[in-house]
Amino acid sequence: MPDSRTTHRRALATAVRVLRVERDLTQERVDTAGNLSHNSTKRTESGDTSVGFDILVGVAAGLGVSVSELMVEYERQLQKLTR
Repeated sequence: MPDSRTTHRRALATAVRVLRVERDLTQERVDTAGNLSHNSTKRTESGDTSVGFDILVGVAAGLGVSVSELMVEYERQLQKLTR
């Protein structure tokens, strides 16, 4: 079983991907709309690195959701991973 940090990163990665695909957005569009540097969404969705607060806020903005809404989806994904 992956360690806790890996599980949390995977849950966030999946949450971002789910919300992005639901909205028919590209990773590049999320980066632009969220005023993020190139490939920020791609790195977030990879689940390989820790995501700082500024990136989290930018990704949420780029997705057109609040950070709270992003965290609700994150919790859903975390539940799936930890069952």
